[in-house]
Amino acid sequence: MANENELKEKLEEINRKLMVMEWDKSHNQLNPGKLGMYNELAEQRIKLEAELLLPNQTDIQTEANSEADKTE
Repeated sequence: MANENELKEKLEEINRKLMVMEWDKSHNQLNPGKLGMYNELAEQRIKLEAELLLPNQTDIQTEANSEADKTE
């Protein structure tokens, strides 16, 4: 699995590409041939964001469990 910095860099790269494509799409200037690439990049962005959030959510849950154990 890639480390967090690599995931963030990949996400930034995808966001840069999508920003241009989203502008083109909103102005009806997106080449129909690029629509597939746009959809693929959007899916990759969702997956990367989920991967970046998953470890953080696990850490939060672990901290909550340890705090609950202390009060018992």
